[in-house]
Amino acid sequence: MNMDNLWPGFDFQDWRQAKLAKRGMYNVGLTDWQLLLCTVHGYRDLAAGIARRGVGLSVHHPYISPWRGFQRPQSSLFLHPDASTRKRSFEWLDDSLRRAAETGCRFAVTHVADSKEPIDFDSARTLAHEAAGWMAEASERHGVEVHIEFLGYHGTFHQPAEFAELIESNPPLKLCLDTGHLHRWAQIHNGDEQAAVGVLEPHVASMHIWNISSGDEFAKSGHIPVHPSHRTEDGYADVEWVIGEVAKANPEVSIVFEPTIRKDTSEEFVTEGIAWVRGLVGKYP
Repeated sequence: MNMDNLWPGFDFQDWRQAKLAKRGMYNVGLTDWQLLLCTVHGYRDLAAGIARRGVGLSVHHPYISPWRGFQRPQSSLFLHPDASTRKRSFEWLDDSLRRAAETGCRFAVTHVADSKEPIDFDSARTLAHEAAGWMAEASERHGVEVHIEFLGYHGTFHQPAEFAELIESNPPLKLCLDTGHLHRWAQIHNGDEQAAVGVLEPHVASMHIWNISSGDEFAKSGHIPVHPSHRTEDGYADVEWVIGEVAKANPEVSIVFEPTIRKDTSEEFVTEGIAWVRGLVGKYP
């Protein structure tokens, strides 16, 4: 089985090269494909080519990178203590949303807590709510849904309830639940993954799907393509359970696959995992 069986004419080698180059990237999904790290000269053609497949479009901020000379790590520093750094992230996200609207993207996923600068929880919470308020206004202004991705790597702002509060306080916003990052949060903070899903699932409108067994594997191989052979006994996330819970709460959830594609990544392995998830989602109304 290969990707052509799922999407006729799909060029896995082209996908691999885009992933390796980190330029003109896209991730496939069951209903929406997701663009990111595009060039300012190439994003329109890439979006149009995907749209011709008859699938929905979405974007992961940053849509354009580099942007004004800055690279992706500088794109989502909304909790940075320096106001000018935060302002640049807002301007960059505004650019992503403007281009997303232009190319017919239904929603945009963004991080909110990428900054590694030390900051106390109260300050982080204040800045997170300021950022969410701005994102809600920008979402309505551009006509593009904004999905804040749950990430658990920030030093102080990383609990599921804190992200749920952001969404509840700003109704236009939705949540993107990433199965791999959720699992890493549980590993890093000794968190309860099932309880976290219970807190977050009412707000989830999109998902990123991949798996990981440990911090060492994450550091070495990045996002492991989801596959039915992964076992919780080996440290992997119970992706089937997470998808099932979210799909029962929101059958319209947009599922996007976000694997790292390395030089030695097997197309058959990736395809089997995507086909497996397709079958799982088909179980739920």
